[in-house]
Amino acid sequence: MLNRSLLAISAAAFAALSGVARADASYLYASEVTRCTRIESRDVPYPASARHAGQSGEVTVGGVVLPDGTVSDVTLLESSGHAELDAAVTAAFMRIHCTADEGARPIRMKEKITFSLM
Repeated sequence: MLNRSLLAISAAAFAALSGVARADASYLYASEVTRCTRIESRDVPYPASARHAGQSGEVTVGGVVLPDGTVSDVTLLESSGHAELDAAVTAAFMRIHCTADEGARPIRMKEKITFSLM
């Protein structure tokens, strides 16, 4: 009985972890979506108060590129732990430009930006 319980728990844990990996894998990095511009660290202003406070970190945001070229459903996927840094990247991601491709399906796209004081 105990072995079956452990097996069931292991299977549930594996399914949960696999689901996370699949969800993350369903996003393409912006560099893989040729009809969209990328944002890079130099394109995202370092918030002055975050710089002054010595805050740094990586931020990953994602969204959906629609066939008309608009980006929607922008979501914070991985926080830096600092709201100002997260907000700066989210705002920049919403300004990404994509060319229209009416025959295309919506694409889930993500971008990772690193803020570093070095």
